[in-house]
Amino acid sequence: MSRLLKYLLLAAAVYLAVNKNFRTLAKNHLLLLDLKKQLAACASEQERLTREKARLSDDKSDYVERLARRENFLKPGEVEFRFTPPAAKK
Repeated sequence: MSRLLKYLLLAAAVYLAVNKNFRTLAKNHLLLLDLKKQLAACASEQERLTREKARLSDDKSDYVERLARRENFLKPGEVEFRFTPPAAKK
């Protein structure tokens, strides 16, 4: 690489480093990349929630009942029995 080319590249790098508009452009580019990552995460979360909504609205599925049982809900007329665990032996 010629000496002149090296000086031109160095001068361009210095000019861009001290140029306020270039720094703003670089910051905005990094912000854009971050926002694109957030958008992708939100899109995957939306897809997951859409699948969850479909599962919850399916009348033939026992998914809602399993969720309710996990939260200790009872059907009308059911009686819940709770037992204390045996004491630990020492």
